[in-house]
Amino acid sequence: GFFGSMFGTIQRLIPFLSALFVLNEIKEFFSQLYQVNKQFELFEAKASAALKQSKALVKEYYGALQRIDIKSLFDIEELETGLIKLLNRGSNFTEKELQSFANTAQAIGTKGAQSFNQIVEALLDAQVGQFKRLEELGVGVDARGEKLRLTFNNVTSEVDKSVPAITNYILNLDKMNG
Repeated sequence: GFFGSMFGTIQRLIPFLSALFVLNEIKEFFSQLYQVNKQFELFEAKASAALKQSKALVKEYYGALQRIDIKSLFDIEELETGLIKLLNRGSNFTEKELQSFANTAQAIGTKGAQSFNQIVEALLDAQVGQFKRLEELGVGVDARGEKLRLTFNNVTSEVDKSVPAITNYILNLDKMNG
């Protein structure tokens, strides 16, 4: 009867539908592969311009960003943007330090930080004596001559008004989150 005929038609279509499903999955895989490659090429061009160094270092940074992306709430594009900003200012960081920036952004996210890039921008501004972005992240800043009194989560630290000291303070903010 009718149902037997429909059942037979459906049985004949199953291999065809399965093949379509597999082809679609293969297409999706290659599409994602293409997007990742395209994204890397764009990052490579920007980072190479900023670094003026070897492609090996660019690949090393990209690998680090991918590992951080997996561990964090941030997507790779946001991490790339932040890293390019750092590189354009001549800052080089280890994977551990970049992970610390991501951890800090996540740790103080409930206090108003929206992104990894805000941490990067706060650092870059603080390195040139502008502290507004640090304050926006919940860090109290009191500049006293060649020293800074920085307060976060009711913990006050006094640091030199120098790029290494400010950088080190920001790298360790995630450890001060209570």
